Amino acid sequence: MAIDTFTNLKTAIGNWSDRADFITTYGDDYVTLADARVRKDLARAQIRVREMVTRADLTPSSGVCTLPSDFMAMIAVQCRASDPTVLTYKPVSWLNEAYPDGASGTPAYYGIEGGSLYMFPLTTSDIRIVYYAYPAALSADNEENWLLTKYPDIYLYAGLVELKAHEQDAEGMQHWISMLTAAVDGLRDSSFGADVSHGTTMGASAYAT
Repeated sequence: MAIDTFTNLKTAIGNWSDRADFITTYGDDYVTLADARVRKDLARAQIRVREMVTRADLTPSSGVCTLPSDFMAMIAVQCRASDPTVLTYKPVSWLNEAYPDGASGTPAYYGIEGGSLYMFPLTTSDIRIVYYAYPAALSADNEENWLLTKYPDIYLYAGLVELKAHEQDAEGMQHWISMLTAAVDGLRDSSFGADVSHGTTMGASAYAT
């Protein structure tokens, strides 16, 4: 059986653990918790691959935008004013010190704090961001994502970790954590995307309408 959908993943977790009886009741929970664990491991390993590159247009309020819920790491930020400008990353502490009076105008810098994107000088112009996004969460309403299609072992091992946690089987849980870590590290080592660094810019095609 191919492990290529939310439904097939649940079945595989039951088959590999020989606990198909758990899947009927808890299968959705295992996948939800596996999704959360995979996100943390992707962040830990600083995974940066082409499939993660995403573009979004944001409208600021007083120079601040809320980042998308799938935001992982920034690649580049552009102010979409009449003369589009690529912004340079600065820590928010630097921005607050450089612009204590909240001056408005065409922004030159951006910073990130929590789930918010800050631009200085303050702007009301639309902002386009290019960023690395977490894979879409799996569910009955979203049966697939690129990571499950290409690397089903990552989700399978994460689901088995959660099942063993439910069973309070510390030894079994540690085994599957080791397998998951190796799978995620293998993805990192074989990835063809460059690691992100704040202030990185991309070619004009990244911003094309």
